[in-house]
Parts: sequence; structure tokens; C-alpha cells
Amino acid sequence: MKKHNFYTFFWWIYPLIDCFLDIHKKHLYQKIQNLPPGKLLEVGVGTGKHLQKYHQHQVTAIDISEGMIFLAQKQNLPHVEFTIMDGTKTNFANECFDYIVLSHILAVVKNPNELLKEAFRVLKPNGKIIILNHFTPKNPLLIVDYLFQPFSKIFNFQSYFLLHKINTISHQSIQYQQKIGRFKYYQILVVVKN
Repeated sequence: MKKHNFYTFFWWIYPLIDCFLDIHKKHLYQKIQNLPPGKLLEVGVGTGKHLQKYHQHQVTAIDISEGMIFLAQKQNLPHVEFTIMDGTKTNFANECFDYIVLSHILAVVKNPNELLKEAFRVLKPNGKIIILNHFTPKNPLLIVDYLFQPFSKIFNFQSYFLLHKINTISHQSIQYQQKIGRFKYYQILVVVKN
């Protein structure tokens, strides 16, 4: 089974997963609400129930799953354009977005560097990529993440996920970094395109 097929077949259960992820996403939403108005791309939009919080932006929301886009479109938001699209191979022009949001997406794609490379291609100079993701911390959870790898693949994500291994980020400027959640397992990053 290909990676993206997980969400093609299991989109209907994602609202339950979203309830758990919302605990961390409130910090992300606050960051986005504080940004000046602009063109915003959200990759892997999921259910899209949060998009009403981006009302000051012109939003393009993409997801590889037709079921996810179906759920997201139910929000009936006039400032959002929904499209079924793979975030690693978009058809957007170069440098057309002010902001790109990657929320809980990096650890579920086959190649996070490929996704980020495409994100930087469509991002304007000095534009910002806002990332929320789990990153394996340097504490006892590192062992748990490492041992959980064989099981995490069943659920289509990388449990052992190290920030320093994502070299696409290291070539840009990290403007903001905040560890959140229990054991500081999740991080919000704001990366500025050089």
C-alpha cells in the first residue's frame, strides 16, 4: 500500500485523530492569526475545521485524499480554495505564496525534504513556512520512538523523527521555535525563506 493511500481509505476516521491533535494546534492557529494578511497554502489540510481561523488570509488548501477534501469543503468558507493535490508535486507557480502551513504532515510523507523543497519553490522570498510536528526529543522518549518504528509504519507515520535529519530546513533561517505538549514532544517552527 502506498503511503498516501492510508488517508484515501481512512479519511472517515480522521476527525477522531484530529480531536487529539487539536490540543497542540491551538498554538499554531495563534501564530497564523498574528501574521499580516497574505496568500496562504496549507498542505495536508485534513478536515479543514480550523480554516475559519485564517479569515484574514486568502487560503489555498490541498490534500492528497479526496475524502479529506470532501470533509473540508463542508466548512463552506468563501476565502478558501480546496484542491486534491500531492504536496510534493504541486502545479503552483514559483514564489506565489506568502505563507505555507505544514501541520502534522512532515512525519507522514515518504520524503519530508522533498515536500519542503516544493514548499520553498512556491514560497515568496522572505515568506514563511509554519510547521507543527512531533520531533523525537533527546530524552527517554527517544528510545520509545525508536522501538515503536515497526508499529508506526502501520499507521503511516515515522515515530523516530529527528529535526536535524531534515536538511532542507537547515539551509534556511528558523525565525521561531517553540516546544509544546507533554515532554516537549511537539514543536512549532517558523522558517523564513532566504
